[in-house]
Parts: sequence; C-alpha cells; structure tokens
Amino acid sequence: MAFCKPSILAKILMVVVLVALASDVANASTLTVWRGPGCTGPSQRYSRCGCYRIPYQGGYSFQYTQGQPAWMYMSPNCRGNPVRRFGASARSCSRFPWTYVSMQTNKYVKRRFFDIFEPENVI
Repeated sequence: MAFCKPSILAKILMVVVLVALASDVANASTLTVWRGPGCTGPSQRYSRCGCYRIPYQGGYSFQYTQGQPAWMYMSPNCRGNPVRRFGASARSCSRFPWTYVSMQTNKYVKRRFFDIFEPENVI
C-alpha cells in the first residue's frame, strides 16, 4: 500500500495561505458599542467583514486599520445609503442613531496575498 506525501510546494502554499489569513484577522478594524451612556455597561465588538445589527447605542469606539472602513446605517440589513463612514479611528460616549454596521474587507492584505500568485493586472 503506497501513501502520498504532500509535496514541499504544497506545504509552503498552505503556510502562505495561513499567514495571509492570520494577517487579515490581525489587521481588522474594530467597532465596539456600549449599552449605557458614557460608554458603560455591556458592550458588543465587531471586527469581521459583514453586516451586523447594533443592539446598543450608548457610545462607540472605532479603531481603524488601514484599508478596512465601516459604514453605518439606520435601515435594516445595511440597505440604502449609509449615514456615516468611518475611515479613521473615532470615539464618542454619547448616544448615536445607527442600528447597523457594514464592516468591509481589508482589500490591501488580500491583494498583497494574491499578487504572489497572479499578475498584477488580473486582480
């Protein structure tokens, strides 16, 4: 019975993919919202890509990471026009009206990873 051994190239490729995925998570922007005024009480944190309902409007802190902005919405499921875009770090411990946040992909990290495997004009 013969066993197939993964090639060195396949192992290197797996390591590169894992490093790229870890970099994407490590470089994620983060939005933290609090229930109470003055940024007190229970909090909720968002740092992954997607659209999320914000359960608390007592205050927020947005830690911006290059290439990953966030758009704030008052309509369900991040539809319609955003009412605010965060492209820099910001904090307010006052109530805010937004009920949904759309965290965007860190395209810079993903582009850097795929440039290794594809010509620059293919992306």
